[in-house]
Amino acid sequence: MNSNNVLLCGASGMIGGHILELCLDDPNVKKITSLVRRPTGINDPKMNEVVIKNFSIYDTRAKYLSNIDIVFFCIGVYTGNVNRDQFRKITIDYPYELAKVLIEKNSNLKFCLLSGAGADRKEKSKMIFAKDKGIIENKLIKIMNDNFYSFRPAYIYPVNPRIEPNFSYKISRILYPLIRLLGSKYSIPSKQLAKAMLRVGKYGYKESIIENENCVELMNDNFYSFRPAYIYPVNPRIEPNFSYKISRILYPLIRLLGSKYSIPSKQLAKAMLRVGKYGYKESIIENENCVELGK
Repeated sequence: MNSNNVLLCGASGMIGGHILELCLDDPNVKKITSLVRRPTGINDPKMNEVVIKNFSIYDTRAKYLSNIDIVFFCIGVYTGNVNRDQFRKITIDYPYELAKVLIEKNSNLKFCLLSGAGADRKEKSKMIFAKDKGIIENKLIKIMNDNFYSFRPAYIYPVNPRIEPNFSYKISRILYPLIRLLGSKYSIPSKQLAKAMLRVGKYGYKESIIENENCVELMNDNFYSFRPAYIYPVNPRIEPNFSYKISRILYPLIRLLGSKYSIPSKQLAKAMLRVGKYGYKESIIENENCVELGK
């Protein structure tokens, strides 16, 4: 796959910190621009750290806002730690103002938001967290369209030791072995969530709202995503639109371009059946891999 330029907000937090580590180790991530309030002291040739005084205001001329492929917005605050206005500013204004600036400079940008379980897209909840998370999801999906992904984890288990922010988190950490037994809807380890976010940022996902169980599924060794390019119909059919009609006519030429650009429908089906029966070394299976598997 192509190299990615990543912009990360919240590297000092639990999930943002994991994402930064994963990006630094990922050969498919070419550059990381990390927006921070204060210097972290992390030095890496792949990373450009930018100190931001106000996350609501950006210099639209700044070069670091251009040539971005993926944004991970992981800045957040616990309910009760700040007043109502500040909570709204951090939860809604910060990601929205950043997205508005970025979409003007990066048309194919993917925006990944760390939201939370219970976010209310109807914006009627009496709980501040649920209402504000729902509001920002609605705002971002309007401007980002299909390139917006909102992650809604339930209880996030910290895989690294930390000082818990409040009493309920202390209790949740103690009870995690029991919470885990309840199933994939109710908890996820912090690093597993970060890995799921990075995977979606790189490869996309079938839904824009990604619940806790979807995050767990994304990191399951038994999950496979097939990413075919143009699928040539081996059986006659009425093409759904003009572009498909043209693609069918031009298929002999498209085929000559190589295994990255097309695959016959039956060959794709064979590849999917083979992976379903025997598994595969990668969870994301690109067109050229499908061609090889379907022979």
